[in-house]
Amino acid sequence: MKLLFKILIIFLIIFFIIFLTNINMGAKPCVFCNIKKLSKNLILYEDENILIFKDKSPDAKVHLQCIPKKHIIDKNHLTKNDLNLLNHMYNTARDYIIINYEDLLTNNNKPIFGFHKPPFNSIKHLHMHCIITPYTKCYMKIFNNCILEDFDSVIQDLEQKG
Repeated sequence: MKLLFKILIIFLIIFFIIFLTNINMGAKPCVFCNIKKLSKNLILYEDENILIFKDKSPDAKVHLQCIPKKHIIDKNHLTKNDLNLLNHMYNTARDYIIINYEDLLTNNNKPIFGFHKPPFNSIKHLHMHCIITPYTKCYMKIFNNCILEDFDSVIQDLEQKG
């Protein structure tokens, strides 16, 4: 019971930190829109529409980010017009992981692809987490489903939008 209480406290602290960092305190440049200028060595893949790079604070053995070059705030700002972009992000990230991390993939250890559920966005630029477990932070084992929505659910919701 004490462990559950500690985990709950950690979750609440993380939630409030994320909430406070998402309050718009004036216009500041988007970190992901400027990622090429700031961290060229982190970029693993690039084409005309997307970038794939290593997460600078990984939560798992393999933790990559796939972002569109087009600035989209979060999954709630997607439209049906973005379906091709999302599928391109997923297919490219999946292929990159299969080619580069094949030895870590097993029947029991499949890659996880997901987007933050607002308000759990640490950066206001759509980014798809590409994760291969094991997790390196214990809270991620518990809260992953609370803060990430899997790729298929995002696509399904978008296709059902009117």
